[in-house]
Amino acid sequence: MNSLIKKVLIFNYSLLAIGLIVSYFFPEKKERIEEPQIYVEEEIPIEEIYAKRILSLSSLDINEARYISSRVYFYSQKYNVDYNHCMVIINTESDFKYNAYNKNGKAYGLCQITKPCLEEFNKNNKTKYILNDMLNIELNLEVGIWYISYLENHYKIQNNEDSYIAYNIGITKFNKMNNYEKELLRNGIYPMNMYGFKKGEVYRPIKRYYAKLSNWS
Repeated sequence: MNSLIKKVLIFNYSLLAIGLIVSYFFPEKKERIEEPQIYVEEEIPIEEIYAKRILSLSSLDINEARYISSRVYFYSQKYNVDYNHCMVIINTESDFKYNAYNKNGKAYGLCQITKPCLEEFNKNNKTKYILNDMLNIELNLEVGIWYISYLENHYKIQNNEDSYIAYNIGITKFNKMNNYEKELLRNGIYPMNMYGFKKGEVYRPIKRYYAKLSNWS
């Protein structure tokens, strides 16, 4: 092999060696391709949404509102009652004042529990609660939401406004009324003399109920 060919081969091998050394110590930078980020919006629990709504409708602080909202949700699930419907009733009955007391109707707490309602609960659940116990938020909500469920299931009242009317005036009076009298109540008119109100006077509780519906729609 002549000297010229040797020189050419040596030169080529040298270039190859230099290239290998450079690639080892200075690797080629690959362009980084960033994967697109997918942002998943975290779903806010309904209890938290309703806690803030309670806060805007009452004088409670956020912790009290959260507690009430979460317990209403718990008992609505336990007794298979519509969560919104429970909120409307409580909003109508007490405006979320857990120490509310109506001396005329002798009704207590958030759900404005009365003696007939509590007696029905005690009889069916083998408890011995008294009316003063109904100023306890937990007990009040359980009794009240159980009673809504009892009206809807035991007495087969499925319409929300009828459920509220029966809750408000008592199931005994409600069941004694004919369809025409019930329709009058739905339209906010007393069909007979009741609770000191004369026949034809405005039935204000159902008016309040209708007014609160928009808070929970």
